[in-house]
Amino acid sequence: MEASPLGLSDDAWDAVKGPALSSLLLPEEPAALLEGHATDLDEAWRTVAAGIGANTSVSVDSDGRLHLGEDDALEDRASLTDLKRRLEAMMPRVDLPEQILKVMSWHPGFPAAFTSVTGGNTRLTDLDVSVAALLTAHSLSIGLSPVIDDVPALTRDRLARVDQHYLRPDNYAAANAVLINAQAEIALARAWGGGMVAAVDGVRFVVPVRSIDARPNPKYFARKKGVTWLNMISDQHVGLAGRVVSGTPKDTLHVVGLVFNPDNDRRPELLITDQGSYSDVVFGIVTLLGFDYRPVLADLPDAKLWRIYRGADYAAQNSRLVCSAMPVISLTTLSISALAVDNSVTVCAAVAAIVTAVPATDAASEAFTKISRIEAPTCSLPADIADTLRDTSSAAVDTPAAWPLVPVALAASSWPPAPACCGSCL
Repeated sequence: MEASPLGLSDDAWDAVKGPALSSLLLPEEPAALLEGHATDLDEAWRTVAAGIGANTSVSVDSDGRLHLGEDDALEDRASLTDLKRRLEAMMPRVDLPEQILKVMSWHPGFPAAFTSVTGGNTRLTDLDVSVAALLTAHSLSIGLSPVIDDVPALTRDRLARVDQHYLRPDNYAAANAVLINAQAEIALARAWGGGMVAAVDGVRFVVPVRSIDARPNPKYFARKKGVTWLNMISDQHVGLAGRVVSGTPKDTLHVVGLVFNPDNDRRPELLITDQGSYSDVVFGIVTLLGFDYRPVLADLPDAKLWRIYRGADYAAQNSRLVCSAMPVISLTTLSISALAVDNSVTVCAAVAAIVTAVPATDAASEAFTKISRIEAPTCSLPADIADTLRDTSSAAVDTPAAWPLVPVALAASSWPPAPACCGSCL
């Protein structure tokens, strides 16, 4: 039996090819997909080149650096200010635990999502009361003392038991799916949007106590430790997914995994992030996976802009666009090193990376997170308990064992060679 250029047998690839490509919504042959993206990029650059002269908000300096003009701030009209004041006065003061219990009564699937880790079907009496108290305590970071009471559902032992056995990432995701679907049925939320636009952003918190996810990051936490809550929110103003990220890794390591694993069954089509969650590689991966990615970039004049067709004329932007030796390399922004032994090998690796984008990113994210958690001296917990704590402290999805077999693939692809590189990317 012959092996593929990456060392994987044809039979092994055939066994995983279908599920891998289906889950990523990618074709078996990449040529048409890549050519389509190349054409779209070329047309976009030609549109920019044609309209840049007449647009007074855009300018190109003598070095070919692109500059955008600042938009004037819009002042709030008096009627809008009055409306805000009236709405604020109309908002009722509510007790958070009671509001959670009311939502549970509206949507029974919400409390039903909190199942025992043991897998048992027996439900504790007044479990919803215990869960509401714990959700309140965790969301406000106030500990258990303020929510403890003499009633059986709110004793310290009962809350500790429910916290340990019923609150875990899988249950949070299932409960959130109920809320996402309920929000989509509200007329006002539908007026805001269709739920297919999502923004990903990270919120960083200093953690004053010892935690498995708290890590040092002088830029954000000074001499303390902290975590990042990476959250994806839709245009219907509801959180689609979230995960705790230790304070050290860059957000981009987790964006793809977050987008591909929303709590409900609908992935967003248009994705917006800021500079902190962006990288060229993530842009290429997300685009090739079929998402409309619109990052809000800082320092645009210093950004590296990519082109595919070397001979195309893009007017003033020609000096700022970096050519690459292969369309696939340009699309994934994986530049070919001057020391590369063989361009065809580089292309095989890059095309294979397209297919494995999501699991590879998840695996890298998990690896970086676990590495960042290494600390000496370590705790004395048994290895199995420590692993359980790590697994339950993040919403990261495990990578199927079959994924390492996927690269096979397009290593033997017949992707046609492109013109030689112009040399600017070496």
